[in-house]
Amino acid sequence: PTTEAPTTVEPTTEAPTTVEPTTEAPTTVEPTTVAPTTEPVEPTTEAPTTEPVEPTTVAPTTVEPTTAAPTTVAPTTVAPTTSKSTSDSATKDSSNNSSNNGTVKTGSASMAVIILLVLVSATAAIYFARRRDKE
Repeated sequence: PTTEAPTTVEPTTEAPTTVEPTTEAPTTVEPTTVAPTTEPVEPTTEAPTTEPVEPTTVAPTTVEPTTAAPTTVAPTTVAPTTSKSTSDSATKDSSNNSSNNGTVKTGSASMAVIILLVLVSATAAIYFARRRDKE
């Protein structure tokens, strides 16, 4: 039997290669503006249809002014009346019949009275129940 000596192979080391990142300058693109194209649009006009109309003439009517004879009215004089008492009572304004003076109208007070009675009776019941417990 023949024996062969083992062969050893040394590992080969390669130097690592470093690759630097490449940076590119940003490119700026200017916006392009396109001039609007306006096409002339011709207005469509239709000729108005006119039918000949014969003018109608109305004869003018004249009204003669009427003159009324002047009338004279005799002046009347009222004799002053003398009374022993003067009346200084103010009269109510007939157009303002409301007497609310701009106040807000509320409902009737009956519901408020019922709630007040419930609260007072509940307070009295609690008061007397605790008083009884202390004795």
